[in-house]
Amino acid sequence: MGTHRGRHRYGFRSPHAARRGTGCRVPGPAVNAPESRPLPVRQPQLPEPLRSAVDWQALAGHCRGGGGPDAGACRELIQTADHALAEAFRIGQDIETLVTGRALMVDFVLESAWNALGLSQDGHLSLIAVGGYGRGELHPRSDVDLLILRAEHLPDPLLDRLQRFVGLLWDLGLPVGHSVRTLQECVAEAQADVTVMTNLLESRLLAGETRAFTRLTEAIGPEHIWPAAAFFEAKMAEQRRRHHKFGDSAYKLEPNVKEGPGGLRDIQTVAWVAQRHLGVRRLHELVPRNFLTEDEYADLMEGRAWLWRVRFALHLLTGRAEERLLFEYQPELARQFGYHDSEHDLAVEQFMQRHFRTVTDIERLSEMLLQHEEEELLASDEGRPPSPSTAASRSTRVFWRPPEPMSSGAIRPHCWSCFWSCRSTPRSRACAPARCA
Repeated sequence: MGTHRGRHRYGFRSPHAARRGTGCRVPGPAVNAPESRPLPVRQPQLPEPLRSAVDWQALAGHCRGGGGPDAGACRELIQTADHALAEAFRIGQDIETLVTGRALMVDFVLESAWNALGLSQDGHLSLIAVGGYGRGELHPRSDVDLLILRAEHLPDPLLDRLQRFVGLLWDLGLPVGHSVRTLQECVAEAQADVTVMTNLLESRLLAGETRAFTRLTEAIGPEHIWPAAAFFEAKMAEQRRRHHKFGDSAYKLEPNVKEGPGGLRDIQTVAWVAQRHLGVRRLHELVPRNFLTEDEYADLMEGRAWLWRVRFALHLLTGRAEERLLFEYQPELARQFGYHDSEHDLAVEQFMQRHFRTVTDIERLSEMLLQHEEEELLASDEGRPPSPSTAASRSTRVFWRPPEPMSSGAIRPHCWSCFWSCRSTPRSRACAPARCA
């Protein structure tokens, strides 16, 4: 579920392009200090069907061979692991375990190959997972999004080893989207494009120079680029365009489980905005902040699990990164999910009814959470809270905060004030009560 755009922009780039700088100045020192201790390769903690299906010691040996990684042997073992994942899915293995387990498996392969080629030794390079892979989530045909963060100048022998690693990524048969950039180039790209900024927001260090990764996370912080309010507005505009593309309705006959209204991208948008504004890394952290109740969080996670299962099944059924629930796939998925024709409903109708209920709940919850985020940002604009008992407009909604807890009778005239402000605001589409501290 990467957020990068077409591969010509944020995808494949030759390591030779790393010789070209952008001249952009960023906070902090240049990335050129070596790190003497490369990250160790970790054996993945995987579900039992996958753990027993693959000889991880042999895989490590193939990836770390004296003559360099054996791409053919590594590819065969990855395929064996993917077959084990597919079988575990069919027998009902927990979907979160499978999605995160596949990411751990790819971590193991890439870290082993990286260290086998000696790319961690000189302190010039960092291997970073970004996008959906950075979140630690990989479906069967999901892109493996990578950033190779490099120092300003690379010695020729190191550049040769880096080229071997880039070639290996394709030889492994993984759907790789990657870039090779300096810290300055990363910041310049992120500053110019909120999609790249979002990709980097979910970065995760796999191997290499740790201090360079720390400098990157500091340089793209909201105090330097994309402050929370600007990021929120950009993501809302992005979501409106995305929803409009799919007819602004979760009830499409052939819905897109990733991009459509109520799809996985809506959940991710909530997480991105919350991370940028509140610094939270997990959605459950919104519960103690009164953005969500425990029941609402459970509903959101149940909805995500359903969409993950549907997406996982689509990838297995089609053999590609298919995100659309097309008519031709719906009957087979209904059968796989255990639905049967009844006297009143066909199996496929029951399956799609469950899907529409799920995406409707996700759309409602995500809209509520984003309204709360918008309210918080409104209150923090220029450090001034909104005046009590007044209505303030922002974007397409009007928010109202009562001066103090009120009885239903006392609150009525203030409600009229809020509705009048909504009516008087040309772009407003909703009047939402602001939460009181």
